[in-house]
Amino acid sequence: MNDASFNESFEQFAEILFADLHAKQPMNITNAYVKQYYGSKYLYIHLIFETGLGARDSENKEQTIEMVISYDRFYQVPVLHFRVDDKVDYASQYTAIDIHPILQAPYVVVHACETENMMSPTNLHGVEYLKLWFALQMTMVFPQIELRGRQSAETISGRSN
Repeated sequence: MNDASFNESFEQFAEILFADLHAKQPMNITNAYVKQYYGSKYLYIHLIFETGLGARDSENKEQTIEMVISYDRFYQVPVLHFRVDDKVDYASQYTAIDIHPILQAPYVVVHACETENMMSPTNLHGVEYLKLWFALQMTMVFPQIELRGRQSAETISGRSN
């Protein structure tokens, strides 16, 4: 996916994300927006979970996740940065701590280096590429969060005949 394709598809992807983002625990999207910075769009989304996300939250209290989706011009792929409860101590084999290149704040970043290899077997482009990419990112770092596709009224009514 190149920068132009990312930017062309991003607004529609963000709308789908806002509408179809689901979690196993009660969740609210409290802040979400798309902005442009030096010609490249990025998405900021803030989620609040009424109960904890699992093992990381032994007290089962409210938790927040901040996610920023942007485009990495070096790797030429989308990239996910996130924080849990304003912390960046979410270590895994898929992540590292980095300063977000646009927001200039510390975030955990999902490694972008293998994204192209992971996505290259697909022939998807634009929004469909971004949806699959996001689903794979969530599987690696937040399996409790998923993007559920909606069925159109025509598809549902067509199946009932």
